[in-house]
Amino acid sequence: MSADDPRAAALKFKEMATEKFKAGDFQIARYTYGSAMEVAEKNGLTDIWVDCKNNYALAAIKDRRFDLAAKALEEVLTKKPTNVKARLRLGQCCLETMEFDRATELFTRLSEDESVSKEAKRMLATTKLRRKEAREAEKQSAAGLAGKFAQKSAPQYNGFSQDNGSVVMSWTGIKGIRSNDIVVDFKPKHLKVQIEGHTYVDSGLAKELKSSDCSWLLVDDELQVTLAKKNEGEPWTRVVDDIDTEDVVMPAQAMAQMIQNSADDHQSSKNFDELSYQEQYMVKAKYELDKARAQNDEALASELEAEMREWRGVVTV
Repeated sequence: MSADDPRAAALKFKEMATEKFKAGDFQIARYTYGSAMEVAEKNGLTDIWVDCKNNYALAAIKDRRFDLAAKALEEVLTKKPTNVKARLRLGQCCLETMEFDRATELFTRLSEDESVSKEAKRMLATTKLRRKEAREAEKQSAAGLAGKFAQKSAPQYNGFSQDNGSVVMSWTGIKGIRSNDIVVDFKPKHLKVQIEGHTYVDSGLAKELKSSDCSWLLVDDELQVTLAKKNEGEPWTRVVDDIDTEDVVMPAQAMAQMIQNSADDHQSSKNFDELSYQEQYMVKAKYELDKARAQNDEALASELEAEMREWRGVVTV
C-alpha cells in the first residue's frame, strides 16, 4: 500500500475491523477501528474518523465497555453535534450505566427525528421502566431487603505484578474472611482460587510455573497469590484466561518485549492504556499467537501470523 495514500490505509484498517466485529471479536475490532481513526485524524479524514469512532463505540458497547463507548461518542459529538448515530448510542450507554436523566434527554430529542423516531421512542420507554425498577430496588435496599451482600462487597481483583522469578496476583476487599475460607490450588499449568466458596479463578495459565514453589498470603484485607515462574526472566503479559486483564498496567519490560517493531527507550515508561491502538493490537495479537503455539494449534497460529503480516502491510502514514 502506498505511503501516499492514507485514505486507503485507513479504509483497509476499517475493513479489517469490520471483519473482526462480525466475527464477534469486539476487543480486536476496537483496536483496529482505533488504528483507522489514528490514520484518519493524522491526515484530516474526518468522514472516516467519525465512522470509525462510531463503530469503535458500538464494539465497546457489545463488549459492555460503556465507559470507552461513551467517551468515544462524546468525542464524535464534539465534532459533529447532530450525528444521530452517536446520540442514539450515547443514550444507550447512559441507560446501561443508569444515567437516566441524560438517557431521557437524548431519546426524547431523537424521538422527533424521523430517521430514528421509532427506535428512540422504544428506548425512551425502556429508560422509564429501568428507572422505575431502580427506584424499587433502592427502596428494598433501604428497607434491608437486599441481603448480606448489600453490606459486604465482593473481593476485587487488582491485577498482577512480576519480577524475573515470580508473578504476584492480588485481591483486596477481603474483610472478615479467615484463611480457612480460602482455597488456592497450584498446578504447573492451572490455577484455582476460591474465597468463601466462590470461585474467582479456575483456569489454565498463560505460562508454566513451578507449583511446589508457589504460595499465597492473606494480609489485612488483601490476598496475594505468588506464582513461581518455571522459566525465570520470561515476561508474562497475562496470567489466566478467565480474568480480563485488558486494563491492567503491565510491567514496562514485558510490555516493551511484546510490542513488535517498537523497542525504543520511550516505550519503557508506558502502560497499556497509553499505547497507540496499533500497539495495543500487536500486544493482544502476540499473546493470542503465543497461546495458540502453546496449545499446539497450528491452524490458529498460522491464521494469526497471516493476520499480523496483513497488519504490518498497512502503511500508517
